[in-house]
Amino acid sequence: MTTTEIQQLIQAWENTDFVFSYFDKHPEDFPSLLDVALDESEKTNWRAAWLIDKLNNRYPELIYSKIGLIQEAVLQCENQSKLRHFLKLISLHPINKQATGLLFDRSFQIFTNPNYAIAIRVHAMQILYEISCLEPELKPELILIIEQELELHSSAGICSRGRKIVNRLQKELLHTS
Repeated sequence: MTTTEIQQLIQAWENTDFVFSYFDKHPEDFPSLLDVALDESEKTNWRAAWLIDKLNNRYPELIYSKIGLIQEAVLQCENQSKLRHFLKLISLHPINKQATGLLFDRSFQIFTNPNYAIAIRVHAMQILYEISCLEPELKPELILIIEQELELHSSAGICSRGRKIVNRLQKELLHTS
C-alpha cells in the first residue's frame, strides 16, 4: 500500500480497521505507514501513529527497528495526538544511549508543561525514568522534578505514575548507596 493510499484511507475513521488488518497481514509494508505518521502535511496523519501504536502489540520488533525515526520526530512534533502515540512507543522500547540527551530535554520540556495532555506528560515522565536508568546520576534530579510537578500540576494520572516512579527511583538510589 502506498503512502497516498494510506492517507486517503485514514481520512475516514471507519477505514482504520481495514488499514490495521492490511498491515497486520503485510508488516513488510510498514515503512509506508510510518512515512504517513511522520508526515506533518495532513491533520489526519495522527491516525497512522495510532495504527502504529496498535501494531506495536503484535510486532514490537518492527516498531523497534524504526524507533530512531520516531525519536527524531518527537523532537520536532507539536501535534499532541501524534506525541501521545510516539512517546508511548518510545517508552515501551529500549532507549538508544546516543539519543538520551535530546530526548531527555524534550521529555523534560513536555513533562513540565501543563499545556500538554496528561497522557502525553505521563509518557514523557516514563521516558525520563527510562533515561535515568541509563544515566543513574540523573535519578536524584528526576525525583525532585517529579515531586515538584506533583505539587504544581497534579492530576490523577501524573500522581499515580509519578509516585510509582519516585518510589522506584528512591529504592534504586538506596541500592546503589
